[in-house]
Amino acid sequence: LAQVSQSKVVLLPIRVHSVLPKCCTTHLIVMAAAVQEPAKKRRKTIDNETVQASARPLTNADVSALCRALAQATGKHQTRVALATCTRGCSLDRLREWLFWHIGQGVSPIYLRWEGSMTVSQKALLGLFGKHIVLTKIKTTGSGAFEAVMGRQVKFTQSCIAKARKAGCSFLLHLDDDELLFPLNSSTNIQQIFEPYEGESWACLHFENLEAIFPFVKKTCQPLTRKETKFRSSRQVLYVNGKSAANLKSGCTVFCSGVHHFCRFDRTYEHPDPEYGLHDKCEGCSDPECCHAEAGAGGLHFDS
Repeated sequence: LAQVSQSKVVLLPIRVHSVLPKCCTTHLIVMAAAVQEPAKKRRKTIDNETVQASARPLTNADVSALCRALAQATGKHQTRVALATCTRGCSLDRLREWLFWHIGQGVSPIYLRWEGSMTVSQKALLGLFGKHIVLTKIKTTGSGAFEAVMGRQVKFTQSCIAKARKAGCSFLLHLDDDELLFPLNSSTNIQQIFEPYEGESWACLHFENLEAIFPFVKKTCQPLTRKETKFRSSRQVLYVNGKSAANLKSGCTVFCSGVHHFCRFDRTYEHPDPEYGLHDKCEGCSDPECCHAEAGAGGLHFDS
């Protein structure tokens, strides 16, 4: 998906056949065709290799086979990482890439809060992933104001902590639908990033964000895989707060600390108190005994 060069990350076309068995490459191509054009046959070209894909209806078994192949390609690890996300209607192109990236990296389940209407293609795509997606459908969209959106994110993510813990997960990652958690070492996957922290006492693992820069276009389906895209690792324009994961087996109670951190104290809606020190910073907990910065991965932020 990408390569790292000094302080910049440059997105490249995905080389699907380089990491998957040939049968699963076909599954991926068929799935893309089936979701976009259910009644047609399409040809997909990947690195000059053309595959004839018949756009037949896909079953959960097809996607399960693909996910198993991806897990085998990246190694067998037992650390379970869940993901909580709120969206107001992620575009089909972006949603497909976003889901395949994180589930292919071993992240499951994904707790998805979906506000507003959903197209037939979006429903079909989400349905293919079966138990990997836990969908909460909200018929109406709430206010788009910054504080209102963050309030809904905090409430939903906090509710997912208990669900993820009950599902046997060790960590709960919180990302937006325009963010990918990206291991900076190409030989490492997301599960391997979290594995060393099993049993550690930190309530929060924090990842810095890299901000996407791409050429302006008047109309786009908002795909994440645009080869012109580069990333800022410093002097970000929109935000520099990064994103975090809750350590569900830290031995302490874990709460959201705003939308960018987690903390052992429930302080999101409280007035700052000097007694709590760095736990009470306006951008979220940064107390080193509670929140640990992990440099092995970064949050690629594309901005909706």
